[in-house]
Amino acid sequence: PYKLQPGGPGYELVYGATAIVPYLKSLTPEDDLVASFSAIANHEQTLLTPLLRFLTDAKQVDRGVRIVGRSEINLSRVPTVSFVVVGQNAIKSKDIVGAFDKKGGIGIRYGHFYAYSLIDNLRPKLDVNDGVVRISLVHYNTVEEVEKILDVLREVLA
Repeated sequence: PYKLQPGGPGYELVYGATAIVPYLKSLTPEDDLVASFSAIANHEQTLLTPLLRFLTDAKQVDRGVRIVGRSEINLSRVPTVSFVVVGQNAIKSKDIVGAFDKKGGIGIRYGHFYAYSLIDNLRPKLDVNDGVVRISLVHYNTVEEVEKILDVLREVLA
């Protein structure tokens, strides 16, 4: 058994973790974790707002776009958005992500993301292997990057 039990995380990972708090504190002039987390949350809402407004616009809803989960924009929502395109002109999640991959420079993904039962129980019924499209934004993303995402979504959903 000693051959198969590595015993714990590598030293480089443990040492690398020591930089997390200084990095987070460096994000604001206050050099304070509370201020940094507040700034991160507010920036992520700035990124999330145009994306959710686009996906929940009446035109997109008529097109068949459905957000998985809550679509309200507030500080209780993380900036990870999952959606599908269903209905008469449905688009496979795989094909939406494929369009982004062809353009390059934007990484979004599709699938069940290890939540097989959740995807299997969504209504309307989805192909679990195709799953949902997931766009994950974080504090180091920019508004310009969100605009690039929206440009590609406008093409794909046209």
